[in-house]
Amino acid sequence: MRFFDEKTAIDLEFDLIRKILSDAAVTQTVSDRLLNLQPYRNQEEIEHRLNLAHELQLIRNRGLQFPRMEFEELNKEIRLLQINASVLELEGIVKVLDASRFINELFQFFKENNTDYFILKGILENAYYTKDIEKAIEKVLDKRLQVKDNASEELYQIRQSIHSGKKQINRNFDKAIKFARSKGYIDDISENVIDNRRVLTVVSTYKRQVEGSILGSSKTGSLTYIEPKENQALNRELDQLIDDERKEIRRIFAELTNYLRQHLDLIENYQTILCTIDEINTKVVLAKKIGGVKPQINFKNQDSFLKDAFHPILFLKNKEAQLKTIPQTFELKSDSRLLVISGPNAGGKSITLKTMGLLQIMFQSALLVPLSTKSRMGFFDYVLSDIGDNQSIENQLSTYSYRLQRMNFFLGKTSPKTLFLLDEFGTGSDPELGGALAEVFFETIYDEGCFGVITTHYSNIKLKAASYLRQ
Repeated sequence: MRFFDEKTAIDLEFDLIRKILSDAAVTQTVSDRLLNLQPYRNQEEIEHRLNLAHELQLIRNRGLQFPRMEFEELNKEIRLLQINASVLELEGIVKVLDASRFINELFQFFKENNTDYFILKGILENAYYTKDIEKAIEKVLDKRLQVKDNASEELYQIRQSIHSGKKQINRNFDKAIKFARSKGYIDDISENVIDNRRVLTVVSTYKRQVEGSILGSSKTGSLTYIEPKENQALNRELDQLIDDERKEIRRIFAELTNYLRQHLDLIENYQTILCTIDEINTKVVLAKKIGGVKPQINFKNQDSFLKDAFHPILFLKNKEAQLKTIPQTFELKSDSRLLVISGPNAGGKSITLKTMGLLQIMFQSALLVPLSTKSRMGFFDYVLSDIGDNQSIENQLSTYSYRLQRMNFFLGKTSPKTLFLLDEFGTGSDPELGGALAEVFFETIYDEGCFGVITTHYSNIKLKAASYLRQ
Protein backbone atom coordinates (compact mmCIF):
# COMPACT_ATOMS: atom_id res chain seq x y z
CA MET A 1 0.00 0.00 0.00
CA ARG A 2 1.48 3.34 -1.05
CA PHE A 3 -0.42 5.38 1.53
CA PHE A 4 -2.25 4.37 4.70
CA ASP A 5 -5.00 6.62 6.03
CA GLU A 6 -5.37 6.45 9.82
CA LYS A 7 -8.86 7.95 9.57
CA THR A 8 -9.85 4.99 7.44
CA ALA A 9 -8.35 2.64 10.06
CA ILE A 10 -10.63 4.15 12.70
CA ASP A 11 -13.68 4.20 10.38
CA LEU A 12 -13.27 0.50 9.65
CA GLU A 13 -12.31 -0.45 13.27
CA PHE A 14 -8.85 -1.62 12.28
CA ASP A 15 -7.65 0.13 15.44
CA LEU A 16 -9.64 -2.42 17.46
CA ILE A 17 -7.99 -5.27 15.55
CA ARG A 18 -4.59 -3.79 16.37
CA LYS A 19 -5.54 -3.56 20.06
CA ILE A 20 -6.56 -7.24 20.15
CA LEU A 21 -3.26 -8.19 18.52
CA SER A 22 -1.22 -5.99 20.86
CA ASP A 23 -2.87 -7.49 23.95
CA ALA A 24 -2.15 -11.04 22.76
CA ALA A 25 1.58 -10.54 22.18
CA VAL A 26 4.13 -12.13 24.55
CA THR A 27 6.86 -9.52 24.12
CA GLN A 28 6.58 -5.76 24.60
CA THR A 29 8.41 -5.12 21.34
CA VAL A 30 5.79 -7.03 19.35
CA SER A 31 2.93 -5.56 21.39
CA ASP A 32 4.08 -2.05 20.49
CA ARG A 33 4.70 -3.04 16.88
CA LEU A 34 1.24 -4.52 16.40
CA LEU A 35 -0.45 -1.58 18.09
CA ASN A 36 0.94 0.48 15.20
CA LEU A 37 0.50 -2.15 12.48
CA GLN A 38 -0.01 -0.80 8.97
CA PRO A 39 -0.52 -2.46 5.59
CA TYR A 40 2.72 -3.41 3.87
CA ARG A 41 3.86 -1.63 0.74
CA ASN A 42 5.34 -4.66 -0.98
CA GLN A 43 3.13 -7.43 -2.38
CA GLU A 44 5.82 -10.09 -1.93
CA GLU A 45 6.19 -9.17 1.74
CA ILE A 46 2.44 -9.51 2.26
CA GLU A 47 2.45 -12.96 0.69
CA HIS A 48 5.53 -14.05 2.65
CA ARG A 49 4.08 -12.92 5.99
CA LEU A 50 0.71 -14.48 5.20
CA ASN A 51 2.45 -17.77 4.44
CA LEU A 52 4.30 -17.61 7.77
CA ALA A 53 1.03 -17.24 9.65
CA HIS A 54 -0.67 -19.86 7.48
CA GLU A 55 2.04 -22.46 8.17
CA LEU A 56 1.90 -21.89 11.92
CA GLN A 57 -1.89 -22.10 11.74
CA LEU A 58 -1.56 -25.46 9.98
CA ILE A 59 0.79 -26.68 12.71
CA ARG A 60 -1.70 -25.62 15.41
CA ASN A 61 -4.67 -27.12 13.57
CA ARG A 62 -2.87 -30.44 13.10
CA GLY A 63 -2.13 -30.67 16.81
CA LEU A 64 1.63 -30.92 16.36
CA GLN A 65 3.84 -30.34 19.42
CA PHE A 66 5.16 -26.91 18.57
CA PRO A 67 7.40 -25.39 21.28
CA ARG A 68 5.49 -23.50 23.94
CA MET A 69 5.72 -19.72 23.86
CA GLU A 70 7.56 -19.50 27.18
CA PHE A 71 10.23 -16.85 26.81
CA GLU A 72 10.95 -13.18 27.35
CA GLU A 73 12.72 -10.88 24.97
CA LEU A 74 16.41 -10.10 25.44
CA ASN A 75 16.77 -6.36 24.75
CA LYS A 76 18.17 -5.53 28.19
CA GLU A 77 20.48 -8.54 28.22
CA ILE A 78 21.86 -7.72 24.76
CA ARG A 79 22.60 -4.14 25.83
CA LEU A 80 24.51 -5.43 28.87
CA LEU A 81 26.43 -7.99 26.84
CA GLN A 82 27.57 -5.18 24.55
CA ILE A 83 29.30 -3.54 27.55
CA ASN A 84 32.51 -5.37 28.47
CA ALA A 85 32.45 -4.76 32.24
CA SER A 86 28.75 -5.53 32.69
CA VAL A 87 27.36 -8.55 34.54
CA LEU A 88 24.03 -10.27 33.92
CA GLU A 89 21.87 -10.86 36.97
CA LEU A 90 20.02 -14.11 37.62
CA GLU A 91 16.85 -12.92 35.85
CA GLY A 92 18.78 -12.07 32.70
CA ILE A 93 20.68 -15.36 32.70
CA VAL A 94 17.38 -17.27 32.99
CA LYS A 95 15.98 -15.29 30.03
CA VAL A 96 18.97 -16.27 27.89
CA LEU A 97 18.57 -19.91 28.99
CA ASP A 98 14.85 -19.93 28.12
CA ALA A 99 15.57 -18.35 24.74
CA SER A 100 18.29 -20.88 23.93
CA ARG A 101 16.05 -23.77 24.89
CA PHE A 102 13.16 -22.40 22.82
CA ILE A 103 15.30 -21.85 19.70
CA ASN A 104 16.82 -25.32 20.04
CA GLU A 105 13.31 -26.77 20.36
CA LEU A 106 12.37 -24.95 17.16
CA PHE A 107 15.32 -26.55 15.36
CA GLN A 108 14.30 -29.93 16.71
CA PHE A 109 10.68 -29.42 15.62
CA PHE A 110 11.63 -28.57 12.06
CA LYS A 111 14.08 -31.48 11.98
CA GLU A 112 11.25 -33.84 12.90
CA ASN A 113 8.90 -32.18 10.38
CA ASN A 114 11.44 -31.54 7.65
CA THR A 115 9.09 -32.07 4.70
CA ASP A 116 6.74 -29.20 5.53
CA TYR A 117 6.73 -25.62 6.81
CA PHE A 118 9.76 -24.46 4.81
CA ILE A 119 8.75 -20.81 4.95
CA LEU A 120 8.34 -20.81 8.73
CA LYS A 121 11.61 -22.69 9.14
CA GLY A 122 13.29 -19.83 7.30
CA ILE A 123 13.07 -17.59 10.37
CA LEU A 124 15.94 -19.68 11.81
CA GLU A 125 18.31 -19.05 8.91
CA ASN A 126 20.59 -16.70 10.89
CA ALA A 127 20.79 -18.93 13.99
CA TYR A 128 22.11 -22.42 14.62
CA TYR A 129 21.49 -25.32 16.97
CA THR A 130 23.87 -25.44 19.93
CA LYS A 131 23.73 -26.72 23.49
CA ASP A 132 26.78 -24.71 24.55
CA ILE A 133 24.78 -21.85 26.08
CA GLU A 134 22.45 -24.19 27.96
CA LYS A 135 25.33 -26.31 29.29
CA ALA A 136 27.25 -23.26 30.51
CA ILE A 137 24.23 -21.91 32.38
CA GLU A 138 23.20 -25.31 33.73
CA LYS A 139 26.65 -25.65 35.34
CA VAL A 140 25.71 -22.65 37.45
CA LEU A 141 21.92 -22.99 37.92
CA ASP A 142 19.95 -25.98 39.19
CA LYS A 143 16.54 -27.17 37.97
CA ARG A 144 14.85 -24.60 40.20
CA LEU A 145 16.94 -21.92 38.44
CA GLN A 146 18.88 -21.14 41.62
CA VAL A 147 22.66 -20.98 41.90
CA LYS A 148 24.09 -24.43 42.64
CA ASP A 149 26.16 -24.99 45.79
CA ASN A 150 28.92 -26.45 43.64
CA ALA A 151 28.91 -23.65 41.04
CA SER A 152 32.43 -23.05 42.38
CA GLU A 153 34.61 -24.58 45.10
CA GLU A 154 34.66 -21.26 46.97
CA LEU A 155 30.85 -21.02 46.95
CA TYR A 156 30.57 -24.57 48.21
CA GLN A 157 32.83 -23.78 51.19
CA ILE A 158 30.97 -20.56 51.96
CA ARG A 159 27.57 -22.24 51.91
CA GLN A 160 28.82 -25.07 54.09
CA SER A 161 29.97 -22.48 56.63
CA ILE A 162 26.62 -20.67 56.39
CA HIS A 163 24.78 -23.93 56.99
CA SER A 164 26.93 -24.78 60.01
CA GLY A 165 26.63 -21.27 61.39
CA LYS A 166 22.83 -21.26 61.11
CA LYS A 167 22.63 -24.62 62.88
CA GLN A 168 24.73 -23.34 65.77
CA ILE A 169 22.72 -20.11 65.99
CA ASN A 170 19.47 -22.08 66.13
CA ARG A 171 20.83 -24.38 68.83
CA ASN A 172 21.92 -21.42 70.93
CA PHE A 173 18.59 -19.68 70.40
CA ASP A 174 16.60 -22.74 71.42
CA LYS A 175 18.60 -22.90 74.68
CA ALA A 176 18.09 -19.19 75.32
CA ILE A 177 14.35 -19.33 74.73
CA LYS A 178 14.02 -22.40 76.94
CA PHE A 179 15.86 -20.64 79.75
CA ALA A 180 13.85 -17.39 79.37
CA ARG A 181 10.57 -19.27 79.32
CA SER A 182 11.50 -21.17 82.52
CA LYS A 183 12.10 -17.82 84.23
CA GLY A 184 8.88 -16.28 82.93
CA TYR A 185 10.74 -13.54 81.03
CA ILE A 186 9.08 -13.96 77.65
CA ASP A 187 5.63 -13.23 76.22
CA ASP A 188 3.21 -15.73 74.67
CA ILE A 189 4.76 -14.86 71.33
CA SER A 190 8.19 -16.02 72.33
CA GLU A 191 10.25 -14.89 69.35
CA ASN A 192 10.42 -12.52 66.40
CA VAL A 193 12.76 -11.69 63.50
CA ILE A 194 14.54 -8.34 63.19
CA ASP A 195 17.15 -7.66 60.49
CA ASN A 196 17.07 -11.36 59.58
CA ARG A 197 18.00 -12.31 63.15
CA ARG A 198 15.95 -14.41 65.56
CA VAL A 199 15.24 -12.41 68.71
CA LEU A 200 13.57 -13.18 72.03
CA THR A 201 10.29 -11.38 72.74
CA VAL A 202 10.97 -10.38 76.36
CA VAL A 203 8.52 -8.65 78.70
CA SER A 204 10.19 -5.25 79.14
CA THR A 205 10.12 -5.55 82.95
CA TYR A 206 12.68 -8.39 82.66
CA LYS A 207 14.84 -7.07 79.84
CA ARG A 208 17.85 -6.53 82.13
CA GLN A 209 17.66 -10.14 83.28
CA VAL A 210 18.31 -11.43 79.72
CA GLU A 211 21.86 -11.16 78.37
CA GLY A 212 22.15 -9.89 74.83
CA SER A 213 21.63 -6.90 72.52
CA ILE A 214 18.37 -4.98 72.45
CA LEU A 215 17.32 -4.64 68.78
CA GLY A 216 13.94 -2.95 69.30
CA SER A 217 10.65 -2.91 71.14
CA SER A 218 6.91 -3.11 70.49
CA LYS A 219 4.85 0.01 69.75
CA THR A 220 3.56 0.11 73.32
CA GLY A 221 7.00 -0.56 74.79
CA SER A 222 5.71 -3.50 76.78
CA LEU A 223 7.89 -5.96 74.85
CA THR A 224 11.61 -5.81 74.11
CA TYR A 225 13.35 -7.73 71.34
CA ILE A 226 16.71 -9.16 72.42
CA GLU A 227 19.37 -10.98 70.45
CA PRO A 228 20.85 -13.65 72.79
CA LYS A 229 24.44 -12.93 73.78
CA GLU A 230 25.58 -16.36 72.58
CA ASN A 231 24.54 -15.48 69.01
CA GLN A 232 25.97 -11.98 68.68
CA ALA A 233 29.34 -13.00 67.30
CA LEU A 234 27.84 -15.85 65.29
CA ASN A 235 25.31 -13.51 63.64
CA ARG A 236 28.06 -11.05 62.69
CA GLU A 237 30.04 -13.91 61.21
CA LEU A 238 26.94 -15.13 59.36
CA ASP A 239 26.39 -11.64 57.91
CA GLN A 240 29.95 -11.69 56.62
CA LEU A 241 29.50 -15.14 55.11
CA ILE A 242 26.31 -14.04 53.36
CA ASP A 243 28.16 -11.06 51.93
CA ASP A 244 30.95 -13.39 50.81
CA GLU A 245 28.32 -15.58 49.15
CA ARG A 246 26.86 -12.59 47.30
CA LYS A 247 30.31 -11.54 46.05
CA GLU A 248 31.16 -15.06 44.92
CA ILE A 249 27.86 -15.40 43.06
CA ARG A 250 28.55 -12.10 41.31
CA ARG A 251 32.01 -13.37 40.37
CA ILE A 252 30.45 -16.55 38.96
CA PHE A 253 27.86 -14.50 37.05
CA ALA A 254 30.62 -12.25 35.69
CA GLU A 255 32.51 -15.30 34.44
CA LEU A 256 29.34 -16.71 32.89
CA THR A 257 28.49 -13.34 31.32
CA ASN A 258 31.91 -13.21 29.69
CA TYR A 259 31.27 -16.64 28.21
CA LEU A 260 27.82 -15.59 26.92
CA ARG A 261 29.38 -12.46 25.45
CA GLN A 262 31.26 -14.74 23.05
CA HIS A 263 27.84 -15.78 21.69
CA LEU A 264 26.47 -12.23 21.41
CA ASP A 265 25.73 -12.49 17.67
CA LEU A 266 23.70 -15.64 18.23
CA ILE A 267 21.83 -14.12 21.19
CA GLU A 268 20.98 -11.07 19.07
CA ASN A 269 19.55 -13.46 16.49
CA TYR A 270 17.60 -15.13 19.29
CA GLN A 271 15.94 -11.78 19.99
CA THR A 272 14.96 -11.35 16.34
CA ILE A 273 13.56 -14.89 16.14
CA LEU A 274 11.64 -14.56 19.41
CA CYS A 275 9.92 -11.39 18.23
CA THR A 276 9.25 -12.85 14.78
CA ILE A 277 7.64 -16.01 16.13
CA ASP A 278 5.72 -13.96 18.71
CA GLU A 279 4.26 -11.77 15.96
CA ILE A 280 3.35 -14.77 13.81
CA ASN A 281 1.79 -16.59 16.74
CA THR A 282 -0.19 -13.51 17.76
CA LYS A 283 -1.70 -13.38 14.26
CA VAL A 284 -2.66 -17.04 14.55
CA VAL A 285 -4.23 -16.39 17.97
CA LEU A 286 -6.38 -13.66 16.39
CA ALA A 287 -7.25 -15.93 13.49
CA LYS A 288 -8.47 -18.59 15.90
CA LYS A 289 -10.77 -16.06 17.58
CA ILE A 290 -12.32 -14.75 14.36
CA GLY A 291 -12.08 -17.79 12.06
CA GLY A 292 -9.33 -16.21 9.97
CA VAL A 293 -7.76 -18.02 7.02
CA LYS A 294 -5.40 -17.28 4.16
CA PRO A 295 -7.42 -16.41 1.04
CA GLN A 296 -6.31 -16.98 -2.51
CA ILE A 297 -3.98 -14.16 -3.53
CA ASN A 298 -4.45 -12.14 -6.71
CA PHE A 299 -1.64 -9.71 -7.39
CA LYS A 300 -2.24 -9.56 -11.15
CA ASN A 301 -5.02 -6.99 -10.72
CA GLN A 302 -7.47 -5.69 -8.13
CA ASP A 303 -10.26 -8.21 -8.78
CA SER A 304 -11.59 -9.51 -5.46
CA PHE A 305 -14.13 -12.15 -4.51
CA LEU A 306 -15.06 -12.38 -0.84
CA LYS A 307 -17.12 -15.49 -0.06
CA ASP A 308 -18.79 -16.01 3.33
CA ALA A 309 -16.99 -13.00 4.80
CA PHE A 310 -17.49 -11.73 8.36
CA HIS A 311 -16.72 -8.38 9.93
CA PRO A 312 -14.41 -9.67 12.71
CA ILE A 313 -15.39 -7.12 15.37
CA LEU A 314 -19.10 -7.77 14.76
CA PHE A 315 -18.40 -11.52 14.87
CA LEU A 316 -16.66 -11.23 18.25
CA LYS A 317 -19.43 -9.06 19.70
CA ASN A 318 -22.13 -11.42 18.47
CA LYS A 319 -20.21 -14.41 19.77
CA GLU A 320 -20.01 -12.83 23.22
CA ALA A 321 -23.74 -12.14 23.08
CA GLN A 322 -24.38 -15.68 21.78
CA LEU A 323 -25.79 -14.31 18.54
CA LYS A 324 -25.27 -15.70 15.05
CA THR A 325 -23.36 -13.62 12.50
CA ILE A 326 -24.60 -13.89 8.92
CA PRO A 327 -21.76 -14.12 6.37
CA GLN A 328 -21.69 -12.00 3.23
CA THR A 329 -20.47 -12.70 -0.27
CA PHE A 330 -19.57 -9.96 -2.75
CA GLU A 331 -17.26 -9.41 -5.70
CA LEU A 332 -15.45 -6.48 -7.31
CA LYS A 333 -13.74 -6.90 -10.67
CA SER A 334 -12.56 -4.82 -13.59
CA ASP A 335 -15.94 -4.83 -15.37
CA SER A 336 -17.95 -4.23 -12.16
CA ARG A 337 -15.71 -2.13 -9.98
CA LEU A 338 -18.24 -0.09 -7.99
CA LEU A 339 -20.78 -1.72 -5.73
CA VAL A 340 -23.62 0.72 -5.03
CA ILE A 341 -25.94 -0.27 -2.18
CA SER A 342 -29.22 1.39 -1.31
CA GLY A 343 -32.09 0.51 0.97
CA PRO A 344 -33.68 1.34 4.32
CA ASN A 345 -31.66 2.30 7.39
CA ALA A 346 -30.56 -0.60 9.61
CA GLY A 347 -30.63 -2.81 6.53
CA GLY A 348 -26.96 -3.83 6.73
CA LYS A 349 -25.56 -1.50 4.07
CA SER A 350 -22.77 -0.07 6.24
CA ILE A 351 -21.65 -3.42 7.59
CA THR A 352 -21.13 -4.70 4.02
CA LEU A 353 -19.00 -1.67 3.23
CA LYS A 354 -17.02 -1.96 6.48
CA THR A 355 -16.49 -5.69 6.03
CA MET A 356 -15.01 -5.21 2.57
CA GLY A 357 -12.73 -2.40 3.75
CA LEU A 358 -11.57 -3.95 7.01
CA LEU A 359 -10.77 -7.32 5.47
CA GLN A 360 -8.81 -5.61 2.70
CA ILE A 361 -6.69 -3.67 5.21
CA MET A 362 -6.20 -6.80 7.32
CA PHE A 363 -5.18 -8.80 4.26
CA GLN A 364 -2.63 -6.18 3.20
CA SER A 365 -1.34 -6.14 6.80
CA ALA A 366 -0.68 -9.89 6.37
CA LEU A 367 -3.44 -10.96 8.75
CA LEU A 368 -5.54 -14.08 8.26
CA VAL A 369 -9.08 -12.95 7.47
CA PRO A 370 -12.54 -14.41 8.31
CA LEU A 371 -13.92 -15.72 5.02
CA SER A 372 -13.94 -18.83 2.87
CA THR A 373 -10.65 -20.18 1.56
CA LYS A 374 -12.29 -19.99 -1.88
CA SER A 375 -12.12 -16.20 -1.63
CA ARG A 376 -9.68 -14.21 -3.73
CA MET A 377 -8.18 -10.85 -2.74
CA GLY A 378 -6.21 -8.31 -4.74
CA PHE A 379 -3.84 -5.50 -3.80
CA PHE A 380 -4.67 -1.78 -3.58
CA ASP A 381 -2.35 1.20 -3.30
CA TYR A 382 -5.03 3.16 -1.43
CA VAL A 383 -7.96 2.12 0.75
CA LEU A 384 -9.94 5.24 1.68
CA SER A 385 -13.19 5.68 3.57
CA ASP A 386 -15.77 8.31 4.40
CA ILE A 387 -18.04 6.87 7.07
CA GLY A 388 -20.17 8.48 9.75
CA ASP A 389 -20.91 12.04 10.82
CA ASN A 390 -17.34 13.32 11.26
CA GLN A 391 -18.50 16.77 12.37
CA SER A 392 -15.60 18.53 14.07
CA ILE A 393 -16.47 21.13 16.70
CA GLU A 394 -12.78 21.70 17.39
CA ASN A 395 -12.11 22.61 13.75
CA GLN A 396 -15.54 24.26 13.39
CA LEU A 397 -16.34 22.12 10.36
CA SER A 398 -19.87 21.08 9.51
CA THR A 399 -20.54 17.53 8.39
CA TYR A 400 -20.69 18.50 4.77
CA SER A 401 -17.68 20.84 4.92
CA TYR A 402 -15.70 17.97 6.31
CA ARG A 403 -16.93 15.66 3.58
CA LEU A 404 -16.03 18.17 0.89
CA GLN A 405 -12.49 18.31 2.27
CA ARG A 406 -12.42 14.52 2.37
CA MET A 407 -13.60 14.27 -1.24
CA ASN A 408 -10.97 16.78 -2.33
CA PHE A 409 -8.34 14.66 -0.57
CA PHE A 410 -9.68 11.53 -2.30
CA LEU A 411 -9.44 13.13 -5.75
CA GLY A 412 -5.67 13.23 -5.35
CA LYS A 413 -5.59 9.46 -4.82
CA THR A 414 -7.78 8.20 -7.66
CA SER A 415 -6.37 5.32 -9.72
CA PRO A 416 -7.31 1.77 -10.79
CA LYS A 417 -5.53 0.66 -7.59
CA THR A 418 -7.72 2.71 -5.26
CA LEU A 419 -10.56 1.25 -3.18
CA PHE A 420 -13.16 3.75 -1.93
CA LEU A 421 -15.61 2.98 0.89
CA LEU A 422 -18.22 5.72 1.00
CA ASP A 423 -21.12 5.51 3.45
CA GLU A 424 -24.24 7.68 2.92
CA PHE A 425 -22.48 9.15 -0.10
CA GLY A 426 -23.21 12.87 -0.63
CA THR A 427 -25.31 13.48 2.48
CA GLY A 428 -24.90 16.30 4.97
CA SER A 429 -26.27 19.31 3.09
CA ASP A 430 -29.06 20.37 0.76
CA PRO A 431 -30.22 17.18 -1.00
CA GLU A 432 -30.17 18.77 -4.46
CA LEU A 433 -26.66 20.20 -4.04
CA GLY A 434 -25.38 17.12 -2.26
CA GLY A 435 -26.73 14.84 -4.97
CA ALA A 436 -25.12 16.90 -7.73
CA LEU A 437 -21.71 16.98 -6.07
CA ALA A 438 -21.91 13.28 -5.29
CA GLU A 439 -22.71 12.52 -8.93
CA VAL A 440 -19.70 14.50 -10.15
CA PHE A 441 -17.45 12.68 -7.70
CA PHE A 442 -18.99 9.34 -8.65
CA GLU A 443 -18.32 9.99 -12.36
CA THR A 444 -14.71 10.94 -11.57
CA ILE A 445 -13.86 7.80 -9.62
CA TYR A 446 -15.57 5.70 -12.26
CA ASP A 447 -13.64 7.33 -15.09
CA GLU A 448 -10.37 6.92 -13.17
CA GLY A 449 -10.96 3.16 -12.90
CA CYS A 450 -11.32 3.12 -9.10
CA PHE A 451 -12.92 0.29 -7.14
CA GLY A 452 -15.40 0.98 -4.39
CA VAL A 453 -18.36 0.13 -2.19
CA ILE A 454 -20.86 2.97 -1.88
CA THR A 455 -24.08 3.29 0.12
CA THR A 456 -26.48 6.04 -0.88
CA HIS A 457 -30.09 7.19 -0.86
CA TYR A 458 -29.64 9.50 -3.84
CA SER A 459 -31.67 8.42 -6.87
CA ASN A 460 -29.29 10.10 -9.32
CA ILE A 461 -26.37 8.00 -8.02
CA LYS A 462 -28.41 4.83 -8.37
CA LEU A 463 -29.46 5.80 -11.88
CA LYS A 464 -25.89 6.67 -12.81
CA ALA A 465 -24.67 3.28 -11.51
CA ALA A 466 -27.41 1.53 -13.51
CA SER A 467 -26.40 3.41 -16.67
CA TYR A 468 -22.78 2.26 -16.28
CA LEU A 469 -24.04 -1.29 -15.79
CA ARG A 470 -25.85 -1.19 -19.16
CA GLN A 471 -22.74 0.05 -21.01
